[in-house]
Amino acid sequence: MAPNHARPIDTAELIENVRAWAHTANAAELPDGRTFLVWSAGQFERSEDMVIAGAVMGRGGRWEKTQVVVDRFEMDGETWIPWCPTVLAADDGSVHVFFAGNARSEYEFVPMPRSIVRASWQAGDDARSGLFHARLRDLRCDEVRRLLPDDSGFNVQGAPLHLKSGGWAVPYDSCPGAHSHFVVLDEKIETYEKRGDIFCPPGSLEPSVVQLVDGRVICYLRFHCEGWRWVDAFAGKEL
Repeated sequence: MAPNHARPIDTAELIENVRAWAHTANAAELPDGRTFLVWSAGQFERSEDMVIAGAVMGRGGRWEKTQVVVDRFEMDGETWIPWCPTVLAADDGSVHVFFAGNARSEYEFVPMPRSIVRASWQAGDDARSGLFHARLRDLRCDEVRRLLPDDSGFNVQGAPLHLKSGGWAVPYDSCPGAHSHFVVLDEKIETYEKRGDIFCPPGSLEPSVVQLVDGRVICYLRFHCEGWRWVDAFAGKEL
């Protein structure tokens, strides 16, 4: 039998949630040294009451009260349900959340006997799923804009990468085609563009990235249905 080199966890701490279910957590260090954690929260995955929740751990190691960071919101005549967040703390002290949003009009009632909410966004229809950016004020959503409005089927998982060029790369995948991409933003988190198209059969999802000293960006991916794992690497100049 192969030795188990995993170190046991000495302590574990529960963080208050605002719903029964939690998923897709990401964290960033704030300018004042605190840690800000965000995640998806709902009655169940893709339920219509999903929100983006957040909690702050102070420098003393204690968690403050959990709050709703991004709730459902209205845009372009549609109600959007947020989920799959990642958090970015910029050099100027501003804090941002990037997340996927599902159109409320595409929810359907589903049998979930133990849930309070009985409507779910249907995984097979990604036509109205969008990518959004929320600038936070006091760690709550202040303004929301939609990124890449001509694309659809977004899934945001990995943490943003602060590039050596000074900008930021936010990794995401497009669910319908199982390709992974980046939204690359300038230092002020204002202008942006889509870059990269990473695909290895049967699919390349949930990218997580790091930039090496020589400028190369290493991207780790997976394919959720078959348990595939692999690495793709490409020159940092492409970002």
